[in-house]
Amino acid sequence: MNQDFINITIILVIIFGVMYFYFNYQQLNTMSLREGIENRNNSSNINTDELKERVDNMEIELEKLKSSLNISNNRAEYESMIIYLDDIIAYTMLKDVSQMKLDQSVNKLAGNLSDLNKLQESRKTLNELITWLDKN
Repeated sequence: MNQDFINITIILVIIFGVMYFYFNYQQLNTMSLREGIENRNNSSNINTDELKERVDNMEIELEKLKSSLNISNNRAEYESMIIYLDDIIAYTMLKDVSQMKLDQSVNKLAGNLSDLNKLQESRKTLNELITWLDKN
């Protein structure tokens, strides 16, 4: 009984997975994308004045953000914050690994490993941020 239930569940998951990928594939084929960002089916023209206004607004917001951060005067503090946060994440990862129980369920172990991967991605993001900060 239990084995039949597992087999039926696996078959249903496979069927739904195939259907999901098929419909996503069909949806991608109906949208003709040019250069990855423009939809060819979109016949409306973009107002160039409106587009210029958007760019100008973005530039204004960027300048406001730059002046509020004052990177030139606070660079050392920002770098220290990033380094400390990277260390905190690394120590948190080490703590989590040291507290993992190998006799726990596969789902729980997979969840713990997923959490570690998220933390590692955060560390990569911080490294990219400090590289960007060094360039600016």
